[in-house]
Amino acid sequence: MTLIAILVALLAERLNENLTKLRVRTCFACWVKAVRGWPAMQSRQDWADLLVLVVPVGLTAALAAWLGSFWFGVPGLLFAIVVLFLTLHPRHINPHLEAYLEARELNDDNAARREAQFLLEDAVPESVEDEVREVADAVLLGGLTQVFAVLFWFVILGPAGAMLYRLAWQLCRREDLAEDEASKPAGWRERLLAILEWLPARLMAGLFLLVGAWDKGMKAWREPRIVQPHENEDTWAQETHALLKAVGRGAINAESQVVCEVDSNECLITHAGLVISARAVVLRAIIAGIAIVALATLAGWVA
Repeated sequence: MTLIAILVALLAERLNENLTKLRVRTCFACWVKAVRGWPAMQSRQDWADLLVLVVPVGLTAALAAWLGSFWFGVPGLLFAIVVLFLTLHPRHINPHLEAYLEARELNDDNAARREAQFLLEDAVPESVEDEVREVADAVLLGGLTQVFAVLFWFVILGPAGAMLYRLAWQLCRREDLAEDEASKPAGWRERLLAILEWLPARLMAGLFLLVGAWDKGMKAWREPRIVQPHENEDTWAQETHALLKAVGRGAINAESQVVCEVDSNECLITHAGLVISARAVVLRAIIAGIAIVALATLAGWVA
């Protein structure tokens, strides 16, 4: 059932653009804002955020168990597909990534920087080389936060696991908060998300090694990484993200793909290839992960 739900949900997002447009993060953002906006909860932010997590996750778990108890589990399977579909790709970055690659290959700097700002959710570096490196890193990290971590917790805990990760991710998105709340140091929400990402990030990094350049990726894994502390981010999450990006860069042999110093058209095409390689290794890692689930499923059937 788990394998079928994963395949159907991923296939649905690939084949139907209209369905994908329905799956925007506003459904989660609106729930977070609604609970935080209750008069009784405005002075109890921690309790409000706990309620944001507990109620949907508990209801999802209860519904999944109930719907899976009759009609051979078919209603439970359909429910799992819907939950998984809604929790995947909340930012819908694929069209923006395609637009970025096209703009960068056409040497349209303004369009490329506009799309890069959406992908990075931050200021865009001045140099093209730094910009594309950061976009490639965002693609590697997005593979974890947009897809892989959701699939991991779906496999482990079912629909409730996917819902738990997505809501934890949403709670840590500080642009949804008021200015005084957004400036607070990292707390239990960020630590919870860091815990939920710790194992799937390392599993994904391992899959990067399998589908990419093993030697360079392993070298990057073993090298010490210097993480700059940031009060709004959990240190565990920073270390996890730094590891994933470092191994991803090694797996795609990033250093060999940037061979120019002048912003010529040929240089920009080379830069775009770095982002394409990052997207390709993420896709291959996800496919490898699904293959592992498929093998485990078949082994269970045989046994």
